[in-house]
Amino acid sequence: MMKLFHFLKAHRELVILCCILGFSILLRLAFLHEPFERDEGHYAAIGQEILRGGIPYRDAIEIKPPGVFYLYALAIKLFGATPEGIRIFTSIYATLTVISVYLFARRIAGGSAGLFAALTYGVFSTLPLIQGSSSNSEVFLVLPLTAGALCFVMALESGERKFLCYSGLFAALAMLIKTVALPVVVFELLLIAFIRSGRERWKNVLKDCTAFVLPLLIGAALTCTYFALRGGFDDFYYWNVQFPGRYKASGILGPRLSAVLEHLMPSLLFPMTVALFSLPWFWSNKRTLSGLFTLLLIPAAWCVVALPGKYFPHYFISMIPFLSIPAGIALAHLSCVRKPVALFFLLVAIIPLGFSIKENYRFYTVYSPETVSIEKYSSIFVSAVPVAKYLKEHTLSDDYIFQWGLEPEIYFLADRRSPVPYLTSVSVGWSKDPEKARRALLEALLTKKPKYIVFQNEWGYWPGFQEVKAVIDVYYVHDKFVPFGYIARRKDIPPANQR
Repeated sequence: MMKLFHFLKAHRELVILCCILGFSILLRLAFLHEPFERDEGHYAAIGQEILRGGIPYRDAIEIKPPGVFYLYALAIKLFGATPEGIRIFTSIYATLTVISVYLFARRIAGGSAGLFAALTYGVFSTLPLIQGSSSNSEVFLVLPLTAGALCFVMALESGERKFLCYSGLFAALAMLIKTVALPVVVFELLLIAFIRSGRERWKNVLKDCTAFVLPLLIGAALTCTYFALRGGFDDFYYWNVQFPGRYKASGILGPRLSAVLEHLMPSLLFPMTVALFSLPWFWSNKRTLSGLFTLLLIPAAWCVVALPGKYFPHYFISMIPFLSIPAGIALAHLSCVRKPVALFFLLVAIIPLGFSIKENYRFYTVYSPETVSIEKYSSIFVSAVPVAKYLKEHTLSDDYIFQWGLEPEIYFLADRRSPVPYLTSVSVGWSKDPEKARRALLEALLTKKPKYIVFQNEWGYWPGFQEVKAVIDVYYVHDKFVPFGYIARRKDIPPANQR
């Protein structure tokens, strides 16, 4: 017992960090059984397609880079094809981001700052209103973004070029998960010009830039080669390079920024407020390039949020690690300063913390998983669960189903394939040649004959609607109504109660 006591005392910081990691995992697992939302379902359906031997874009269309799909495929392979399995994988993955935040703040301001930063991120990155408890792409994106920024700080403080190479490698991984990482990557690249001084400054700057950019170029080359060898380069190039410029005017409207900020105040107010309290510390102790870089990561992360031109709540997850680092530094500094002003700032910090607890505690203690989903989104994702269950119970594993709408989670939850790569109705109209996509959609529906078609009324005006409706009118009958539309059954299949 004494040996254990001495070990814990000698490794106090590590023990506290492990407790923070465990607490963060528990906060995430509180939402283990929450129904999948559409982005999660979309990534999971593509992950399933990858495990069946397909590739993204050619066999299953989404507009994100391929990294998140392969992470989902890994999660399904390791933990099973269920939302719970993917959420467990995400919880473990997210602890690596907590560790990166800890190491970053520790590097800048010491162990206490690292622990406070880890605690801030470990809690506020999981809150439900910001959708941090989900397995969305931003939850995966922040790890390479934060780890890359940590390596960049190490390069700034040590001058060693190898850390720029590591930072470039993490930047490449971030871009493979979501291209909105670009503002942080560009910011780091521009800052390289200020690392060196002396007679051979620009020669060294060129070498530094090469060390940073080379992993990005290699990553891009390997990715392009992979899709070219698999026969899917043209599709990959269109959805990752050509289409993103059209996304802002794509017809999918995001919520107003003012409404989103009001909605997210319980998630953002505490780290934003406490991060401001770190400014005196930076002015007094860290008027260096690494200190400036740490603070400027906050507006760079805002650019990550704003780049798509829409403001969905989960986009703001990208800001949490870069707010948590200065917030952790401020809390560590204020907790050890024996002055009334420090006590005043700590008391002020309690107000947004209390506000956050007040607005979030019901999600952890009162609401069912279904109520959590309804409070965050609407009833749509709760309604998709019994629809998928019905389709799974009334089809075989090699049968096709098709959904016309924006609920691709139905494919994953039912564990059934789509006859076309258009897992959502919008991807038909977003295609490079919408008319060709409509013909391909019609041909696939006629030849592969999905047993059931789920029709979501809301998406009736999108290209491809007429083709789907014509097929339903001739070859299908209404099987049952669902909250967001209806299920059509192929005419040659008897009703469930007659089998």
